[in-house]
Amino acid sequence: MQKIIWDKRYNIDNGIIDKQHQYLVKLINLIADETGIYVEKLRQWLFSYSNKNYTFYDFHKKRGKEAMDDIGFMENYRGIVTHDCWKTYEAYENCLHSFCNAHFLRELNGIMETTEFKFPKEIKETLLRMKKLVDTGESISKEVKDSMISLYHSQLNKGFEEELNANPPSFTKTGKQGRRKQSPAKNLLLRLKKIPEVLGFFIKPNIIPFDNNLAERDILMVKVKQKVTGLHRRNQGAKQFCRVRGYLSTMRKNDINIWESINSIFLGNYTYKIMCNIKF
Repeated sequence: MQKIIWDKRYNIDNGIIDKQHQYLVKLINLIADETGIYVEKLRQWLFSYSNKNYTFYDFHKKRGKEAMDDIGFMENYRGIVTHDCWKTYEAYENCLHSFCNAHFLRELNGIMETTEFKFPKEIKETLLRMKKLVDTGESISKEVKDSMISLYHSQLNKGFEEELNANPPSFTKTGKQGRRKQSPAKNLLLRLKKIPEVLGFFIKPNIIPFDNNLAERDILMVKVKQKVTGLHRRNQGAKQFCRVRGYLSTMRKNDINIWESINSIFLGNYTYKIMCNIKF
């Protein structure tokens, strides 16, 4: 019975996959994430694109741009995608980007615990103050925004000065020639310097989220499935799982009864028709 449901559901999805992509590429903001899965005893990669109303999954044997091109979504998207600052996403210049600040907070905590730099604590407190202002739901005046962004700028500059004093450039050549490895603090500061991407949640609070935790929650059930069963034995089974899981996640996000959603597959009043009425 379960196999019949999955096969029938998968066949229906194959017929409307282009329609799903049409919905996705029209969204103002999407949250993206990726994780490893095992298919046919090989480690492959699952990609998730979602927002508060919709979830889409697909997988590929590779992780980089080639995989995302084959999936065929990122190259057609024109909105703002929120992600974990993975370089491959930034290769797509056809859309705007915002970074997950939860990742930054974790990295700032790590530098606070392993170094004596002062900037991580200051920048962390400023990001959390911005988040608190956004979480009130009230409109933030231009003066407050400019003031907070200016404070963030000055803290970044102090951070670069601190890091430079702790790790001055060396002009003595030793061993193989090549670019000197940068410290974790310097690498983090360089990412935090991309202000439109980092502070998008504060500049456009009604559009851009603070983090990509929604995408990570969407991926959670995929990881649970892998923990229970170990792997997908065939590519077809993995494709079925991605389609069915995305379908059920979308229905749940829109408060649609899961049992009725599955029933609709067999009754002919296919539940995805209600997507026309879902506000994205």
